[in-house]
Amino acid sequence: MFLLAAKLAFAMMGGEAQADRLTDHEKTVWNQYRSAIVTLYEQGHPSGVAALIDDSGYFVTHNSSVSSASITGKSSNGKELTFSVIDRDRATQLVLLKTTGWVAGTARPFRIPTDNEADGGGLLAVLPTGPIRASYMSRHRFGLLKTSRRLVTLTEIRFEASPQLVGGALILCENGEFIGALNATLDRPETLDNQGQNSQGGQTLNNTTPIISGPGVQVGPQNQMRQFSNQGPAEMTVAYTVGPEVVQHTLQGFLSPSHEAEYASLGIFCTDAIGGGAQIQKVTPGSPAAKSKLQPGDILMNINYHEIPDQVAFATVMLQQAVGKKITLVIKRGRSTVWVDIVPAKATN
Repeated sequence: MFLLAAKLAFAMMGGEAQADRLTDHEKTVWNQYRSAIVTLYEQGHPSGVAALIDDSGYFVTHNSSVSSASITGKSSNGKELTFSVIDRDRATQLVLLKTTGWVAGTARPFRIPTDNEADGGGLLAVLPTGPIRASYMSRHRFGLLKTSRRLVTLTEIRFEASPQLVGGALILCENGEFIGALNATLDRPETLDNQGQNSQGGQTLNNTTPIISGPGVQVGPQNQMRQFSNQGPAEMTVAYTVGPEVVQHTLQGFLSPSHEAEYASLGIFCTDAIGGGAQIQKVTPGSPAAKSKLQPGDILMNINYHEIPDQVAFATVMLQQAVGKKITLVIKRGRSTVWVDIVPAKATN
């Protein structure tokens, strides 16, 4: 499996000199997908790239690539395009763009990611100046979004580049799936001093969660940082994007009739419950949970026939729920078991 990543700030080596460092197979992969990638420009300078996700002219890019309501771009064949911003998703930092100048059939759109990607494999980091090599490591990590305090899965990637060069990169897969955008990089040891533990509702994340920093993302501590200084000719940087489940949800929203990414919310904050389940720590006034009379101390055991062993499972299952569609919760309240019907609202952040 090869992933293609489009860089948002560029330096390193120039243009085709980077492609010349690839293997023949990697060059074939790059040539296969370059027509579905557009370079974006702000004030006459490249600001990033966008990936085609619908042949009617819908593209996605990272939030750091576009600072206004519109932006210009240039396709691989040199055609100039004008894009309008349709929606910005805070969770993934993805932005939906639309251009009326796209000619259907010019390129094959990238697909929504699935959950069956195997760990490991080679990567290509595709910058406005050309592609570089990288590696896919793991997606079994968890992060906490700063604004919403939403717990999300993370995909872990390493690059032959410094952190300043890969932040905001788009991640695309050899099989045609759009994987996400790099939102954070692994902090160096000297940056870890005086950092407090991150928590959700008072529950500190476990020691296997990496410390990362980036736009809108922060996660808890890990025991040992990995070093990659001797694994290639260039410095190896560990970087993260939100997991495929979150990207999948966002792209489905982007391609829906409303072209908006929506997240279902009950208005509660949870921690892991002793003995299993997700224990409610806080209920937001006026939320669906408050209207359904959920209360702190209640333990979520099941959501729509999905077992909830901990707060991670709660966050994962809620990603599958639709705004405005009734779901059933199984709650442990003291010695009693309570079934509650509830209609999730749209998350506000």
